Amino acid sequence: MELISPRRFDTHDTTLGELFIGDYRQCLTLEDTHRHEKIPKKTRIGAGRYEIKLRKSSPMAKKYRDKYGTDGMIWLQNVPEFEHVYIHIGVDRKSTDGCIIVGNTLYMETKNGVLVPRLWHSSKAYLDLHPKIVKALKTERVFITIIDN
Repeated sequence: MELISPRRFDTHDTTLGELFIGDYRQCLTLEDTHRHEKIPKKTRIGAGRYEIKLRKSSPMAKKYRDKYGTDGMIWLQNVPEFEHVYIHIGVDRKSTDGCIIVGNTLYMETKNGVLVPRLWHSSKAYLDLHPKIVKALKTERVFITIIDN
């Protein structure tokens, strides 16, 4: 299975994109912004192709298993300069910690006169995506290709 995630728009601190499985747009994505120098929990990963596996033993995996009944976190492998990069639930860049969050609807909130992108229906987007990846992993390798536009 191949997931494609084109990045569509970058603000000074947030990157917005989409996530496709084949020709079907699965959901929207939100990440930290690009930075020339990596700042922990504030820098998005580089564009590229990464294998996806499930990480079943971590505090986050336990939290998701207990709350949502999922079997492991969607975990991107061998990301240069990063460790434990997941696709997960969140609302805005404060939720990312260098990972990719998913949602079904984008909205812009004004905070201190600045527009802040946020995602709605993140849990639904994640819970729609997760079983597709789990099912595919039973019979094939799964990859995500992240594209800078």
